[in-house]
Amino acid sequence: MSRSRLIVTAAAFKRFMALGLVAVVVGGTVAGCGTSKKTGTSGSATSPTTTRTGPKDIDALRALLKAKYGSKPWYAFIKEVRFQTKFGRPVITVFVKDEPLPSASNAFDRDRAILLAIENSQQAFANNYETANAYGPRMKSGEGPFAPIPAIKPLASLPKPKSPAELKTWLDKQWGPRGANPLKDEPWFDKLMAAPMTIGADPGGKILLIHANLPWTGAGTDMHTTIMYAVGQAGATFVRWQKPLYADASKNNSMDLMEYEFPYM
Repeated sequence: MSRSRLIVTAAAFKRFMALGLVAVVVGGTVAGCGTSKKTGTSGSATSPTTTRTGPKDIDALRALLKAKYGSKPWYAFIKEVRFQTKFGRPVITVFVKDEPLPSASNAFDRDRAILLAIENSQQAFANNYETANAYGPRMKSGEGPFAPIPAIKPLASLPKPKSPAELKTWLDKQWGPRGANPLKDEPWFDKLMAAPMTIGADPGGKILLIHANLPWTGAGTDMHTTIMYAVGQAGATFVRWQKPLYADASKNNSMDLMEYEFPYM
């Protein structure tokens, strides 16, 4: 039996607060029948302890979820099941419907059921899985890598950025095509690097404004959060807050922290 931590992210917490949808999950676990080993650090790679027999790709997983759980009430909330890489880590992202908004307890039960179904499927291609909607990430879970994943090379020797220009340099040296950990097919990075950055003022402290013109969709807020995670790894202290901006200015109503723990295994 494997046990995977279930996390409500900080960004999701803020958005849940605005919607009255907070589900308190502190140190919660999801028990399943998986057999893979959980990693101890976010950037490490391990080998599987046994061979997994479930879906080998996202199409097979979608088919299994529909066949096995299509009649479950929570299944009707699924908009899309997508495979993507984030920071080079394999991730299954389940976008759920924004409306109707379930109560806090029902939202927790629904998202937990989705993640449990993925874990119990014995899928063998992504050790990270999560739920998200247009308001941001909701829950995350993960198991140790099923195949070796290269460890992320830290940039401890690079000075902490002291300006938007230095931050762009840091990001390029970390994740760019010729960087320490070059990314492939991760559109959030291109959005981030192409976005002008300015510094704004707020009573709570200076804000890094990232003019990314993101769409107000599940995919747009998914990029929004991934950009925050990437910026948060740089250790910059020249501002207190960051705000990746949406094309719809009415959605730019929250600030986020400048520091984040690495979110994926």
